[in-house]
Amino acid sequence: MQIPYQLPQFNRQNVLMVVMGSQRGLLYLAADGMVDIIGTIEQPADRYSDREGHFLHSGRGMLLGSGSVYEDKNIERVRRFFQKAANEVYRVMRAYDVQHVYIFEPAYTKGAVTLALRPLARERIKLVRYGNYLHTPATLLLEFIERSNDQRPDPADPASVEESENAEEKRKILAHALEAQRVIGR
Repeated sequence: MQIPYQLPQFNRQNVLMVVMGSQRGLLYLAADGMVDIIGTIEQPADRYSDREGHFLHSGRGMLLGSGSVYEDKNIERVRRFFQKAANEVYRVMRAYDVQHVYIFEPAYTKGAVTLALRPLARERIKLVRYGNYLHTPATLLLEFIERSNDQRPDPADPASVEESENAEEKRKILAHALEAQRVIGR
C-alpha cells in the first residue's frame, strides 16, 4: 500500500513495524513510500479439558513428572508466543536488512516483546508504544511514528510554554481551553 505523502516515507531504508496481541501478531515492512504486511504470527489457545494447565516438576537434577496447575497455562502460552515472534522478527530482519524497528504491544505485556527479542533487534528499536493496535490500520501506526519523531512541543500541552514570556498566564489559558474541549466532548 502506498504511504500518504504527509507521513514518513522511509526512503532508502527498511523499517519493521511489529504489532502484537496476546495470540496474534503482524509484521509490516515500510520502505520507499510503501508499507505491506509481510508476516503474521499466531499462537492458538491451548485446548485443556476442565482445569488442566501446564506444569513440570523436577528434583535431584532430573525431570520427575508432569501434572496440571490451572494458573500457569496462560503464562507458558504467552512465553512460547513471544519466543516464536522473536524468532520471526529476527528472520525478517535478516532477510530484508531492516534498519529500524517499531513495536506496538499490549500494555499488560509491557516490555515482554522487547525482552524476547534478540540483541540485533533490540538495539534497532526506535519506538515502543503500548496499547491494543492489532486491528489498527498501517497509516495510523505511521502517524504514531511521525508524532514520536516530531521534536516540536505540542501547543495544547500547558508545559510547552514553560520558558516563554508570560508563561503562567499562557498556561492558564491553555488549561481553560483543554477543559472547555473536554466539556464539549472534542
